[in-house]
Amino acid sequence: MPFYTKPQANIYYEVGGDTGPFVVLINGYTRSSTDFRLFRKKLHRAGFRTLALDNRGSGQTEWDGDFTLEDLIEDHFDILDDLDIRSCHLLGISMGGIIAQGMVALRPQPIEKLILISTTNHPIYISEESEKPWGSTLHDVNEKLFHYFGSSFLDSNKMLIAAMAKQIFKNISEGAFLKNASAQRRAIHLYTPPTKPLGPVPTLIIHGEEDKIIPSSAVRLIEEKSPQSKSIILQKKGHLLLAEAPTELMQASLDFLIS
Repeated sequence: MPFYTKPQANIYYEVGGDTGPFVVLINGYTRSSTDFRLFRKKLHRAGFRTLALDNRGSGQTEWDGDFTLEDLIEDHFDILDDLDIRSCHLLGISMGGIIAQGMVALRPQPIEKLILISTTNHPIYISEESEKPWGSTLHDVNEKLFHYFGSSFLDSNKMLIAAMAKQIFKNISEGAFLKNASAQRRAIHLYTPPTKPLGPVPTLIIHGEEDKIIPSSAVRLIEEKSPQSKSIILQKKGHLLLAEAPTELMQASLDFLIS
């Protein structure tokens, strides 16, 4: 298993695919690179290579001390440089979308296309629902998860959501989940995004109409900073689009990358 080691961090990452352009997949708050397994397979079959790492505070990455969102941005560039990846596409979900926009603002040269999913261009637009603690019981975790999904998904996938809640509660009870979640949340709140536009990077924005964590009104704010953007609003969908609408999400992303 590959790791990139630097002061205060041992960062886990995976590279996949045989040939073709690289797509860097950046996940959101508390989520790891494992969420992208099916997505990566689809991208590999379509002729792309992929890079996905576990941000500090998630997955198999180890870290010490405090970290900032700027550190997470730097982590991605460090691994890109170490692997000699000189151009790539970026796909960021939620917190990962903020990281991706920060990367474009810092070093736009290697970024060919940008896909922003369920995200915002400033942490102030993240709703209070995401700030509520996970709680100390399985019921608490289940209640918090309800805010991450659209109404139709909630009605038809109660068993899946219950299984997700059990896994998160297990992680809370047995591991460092709360410490990691708190560190990521702190990094998000302390981040001051660049004020300059995203520039000429072609950008696809995908957002759920019923997103309660980052309201769909945040899309307009990204569009104002991205002159080459187009948006897709998925009706009756919430925040976790990779779980709610994987087929639509993957196909729209792939169509954009190939176009």
